[in-house]
Amino acid sequence: MIKSETVRKRFAKILTSNIRNILQKYYEETAVVRHWDYIEVRSKNEENSEELFKRNGWDLTDLGSGMLSDSETEDTLKAMQSKGYLCEPHGAIAYQVLKDQLKASETGIFLCTAHPAKFKESVERILGIQLPLPETLDKHNQLPLLSDEMDNDFAQLRAYLLKS
Repeated sequence: MIKSETVRKRFAKILTSNIRNILQKYYEETAVVRHWDYIEVRSKNEENSEELFKRNGWDLTDLGSGMLSDSETEDTLKAMQSKGYLCEPHGAIAYQVLKDQLKASETGIFLCTAHPAKFKESVERILGIQLPLPETLDKHNQLPLLSDEMDNDFAQLRAYLLKS
């Protein structure tokens, strides 16, 4: 397992997965190609994202995006908790970016796709709370750990994979 201290790690990948899931739910012909720095939506017929949006009467300018620093993410988690909403870092980013971009005449929703316990260490540290695991997660937490820890070092990873 390669560890990172940032609470935002892999957010782009998760956001891409969420968009893919939403599009696939409503449009069977949709597939998503993932990239680290952008998201490209294509149909299975290899049509580009502009065509998909054009066919459905969507305006590309309706898509928003944004990012928060770790400290902004932590502040947002704390603000959400003060309103009685326990969230996880990715949901907090979605909430704050939506809130920042929403016009006065608009109503928005944001989706949290993970339980805060998925980010237990970060959520506990940021909010200063003990987060109990849901029973369905806790029973798996009692099982032996089958992963190995290593540094974020390609040579080390390569050597590990070759000996396995």
